[in-house]
Amino acid sequence: MPVDFTVLPKVLPDGSEALMSEDTTAATADQTNTTAAPEQDGQEDRQAETPPADSAAPAPEADTTPALVEIKESTPGTISTTSTSEDPDTFVLTLKATAPVADMAYMNLSDPKRLAVDLLGIWTFKGDNVIRTNGVVKHVVVGEHADKLRLVIYFNTSPKGKLQPVFTQKGDNVTISVPLR
Repeated sequence: MPVDFTVLPKVLPDGSEALMSEDTTAATADQTNTTAAPEQDGQEDRQAETPPADSAAPAPEADTTPALVEIKESTPGTISTTSTSEDPDTFVLTLKATAPVADMAYMNLSDPKRLAVDLLGIWTFKGDNVIRTNGVVKHVVVGEHADKLRLVIYFNTSPKGKLQPVFTQKGDNVTISVPLR
């Protein structure tokens, strides 16, 4: 199946990403399809890429793998269960993780007001991607990304001011407390 470069960027051999416009996407897909067959040949293609030993050109680095691929090779953590609680002043989201959560980040979003919380690193989520609640918080939407697990908290009633969650970790549990006032 060909890669749609309008969704995923093309990664160049040096690890950088090439920006693709819609006009060049079809041409690139055609080039990809025509060059894919020689790569399956094996030895002949590798010999053509390797410069002769007496060549003045420097030898390529041994590892030119992009950083994104290196991240995917690490062992992901899993969020297995979630629970929520709420009082008039605070919303609390508790997550049970299979590995320590090293880094977390958050950002306030507007129109409508939301709070996005990121668990940085590779995480999988076991459960429904929408966690429904009753009260000030309407629901929490969970999204898995290549470099993070994002939790977006939606509100029935928008809290005033910027939200500043407090993160605590005890054993396998991560608690995200969001002061609402």
